This record gives sequence, structure tokens and C-alpha cells, in this order.
Amino acid sequence: MAGALQRADDAQRRVLSRIGDPSLTDGDVADIQEVIRATGALADVEGNIEGFRNKAVGSIEHSNLPAPVVEELVRMADRVTRRTS
Repeated sequence: MAGALQRADDAQRRVLSRIGDPSLTDGDVADIQEVIRATGALADVEGNIEGFRNKAVGSIEHSNLPAPVVEELVRMADRVTRRTS
């Protein structure tokens, strides 16, 4: 959220200021999601996740762990960091 707030213009900040409002409609939520995408905040977070995943997998693959353990850890890293929708 910090990235979205830093990059948002005044209109986008007004949209983001509604986060946490219990009266949000589906349309309000969609507007918030669009601002997060439009400011590049979503892409930044997803890029960070991918970078952390790659660093972790590199460490795992260069460890002295048995191959089956490495394979399972890499599968686990993929499951927790990759979107399916």
C-alpha cells in the first residue's frame, strides 16, 4: 500500500483512503484494485516476491540437501509464490 500511496495522484489517494471502510461496495473494491494496479504497486510487490523466490530457490539448489528434498522445497516455493488466478 505504501507504494500505491506514494505514487497516487490526489484522485487515486481519495480512492485509497476508503480502504478498511466496512461500507465498501464491490465497485469500490474494484476501484481500489485498479488504483493499486495503475500506480505500479501490484507489479512491484509481485516482482519482489519473484526475486525473493528466485533467491531462495538458488540457495536451496546450491545446498547439500538430498535431491528429493531440494525438489520438494522448490515445489513448495512455487506453490506459495505463484498465482493460479
